[in-house]
Amino acid sequence: MYYVEPAATPLSLDKMRETVAAEFPDERISGVALRGEPQCTVEFMLQSDAYGLRHVYVDPYTAKLVGNRVHNECFFPVVRSLHRSVYAGVFGRLLMELATGWGVILVITGLYLWWPKTKSAAGVWYPRWKGMTTKIVLRDLHAVFGMYLAPIALVIEATGMFFTFIWGQSYLTVMFMSGGGPLAYVDAPASDPLGHSRTIPLQQVFEIAQQQDAGAFPLSIDLPHDEKDVYRVHLGVSSDPTSQAIYVVDQYTGQASTRTDMSNSSVMLSLLVFAYPLHVGSILGITTKILAFLACMVLILTSITGFWMWWRARPRGPRGFPQRAENYHVNRWVVLVVLTASLVLPVVGASLAVVLVGEFVCSFIALQASRARQF
Repeated sequence: MYYVEPAATPLSLDKMRETVAAEFPDERISGVALRGEPQCTVEFMLQSDAYGLRHVYVDPYTAKLVGNRVHNECFFPVVRSLHRSVYAGVFGRLLMELATGWGVILVITGLYLWWPKTKSAAGVWYPRWKGMTTKIVLRDLHAVFGMYLAPIALVIEATGMFFTFIWGQSYLTVMFMSGGGPLAYVDAPASDPLGHSRTIPLQQVFEIAQQQDAGAFPLSIDLPHDEKDVYRVHLGVSSDPTSQAIYVVDQYTGQASTRTDMSNSSVMLSLLVFAYPLHVGSILGITTKILAFLACMVLILTSITGFWMWWRARPRGPRGFPQRAENYHVNRWVVLVVLTASLVLPVVGASLAVVLVGEFVCSFIALQASRARQF
């Protein structure tokens, strides 16, 4: 579906659009994407109530359809939905946000617990193996491997917050309300149909885009939704934020305007654009992908060893919760850290509130049971 035999000259995008529209008359063409290589197909995006988003691939030299696929049935969208919500809707999104927020806190507190207190390298910079108890081996595996990849793991988890349900949506809301979003969405001029009998051809929009950025690919064009909407042109790839740009083209006059790229994007938008390639490890190619993979493996390892250590050391009882030491007082800095984390990560704060309420209820029930036994 992605490659064809190159020929002399590609047909116009409008000819390809006609073929796609004839093949899928009940679906609306919402956009087109070009990769810029002569052997690559042209991708049209279609929308419908029945299928949602559909990708249609067209031979640019013959306008014949090479293939199509429904977006939600593809492998990557399935994995992404599993990753973001475990297919549990809003509850799943909140659950993943809770795990991500606590992951950030656990990495930071884990580094604090690892911080060297002696000059010994064993158990700090490399794990101890020979003659060690299971407890020490687990502790060293947990601490040492976690320490080496903690910075990368922290970046992965922190950037993951940009795509969460509460924190991520709140970030987008603040960004757009403060005017920090792309100008193509925040301040796009409306197309005026007055005095124009027809819109400019799709091929002309592509040619305008090439005039704006000669030879810049990949390139995608969002089609207008109504008579006052505009074409939106997207440039670049997600793995290279500096290559990205977005602007609008009037559907009647062909006037290009409201361009946003790294030279004029807001701080909030720049952070958002960098978040995805940092999160998936594509920012510097295969090197950062390997580092991100290793960091994910270490996160799995520390989760296993952490649970294992807790299981071995847990107090025996119906709940297995650790007992509070006598005369124990919480340091002020701990309270400050907890309050700060609760404000910055609201879902984490909500989970702490649930734990506190649960502890109060359990303590109250235990107290009432103790009083009842005295009579």
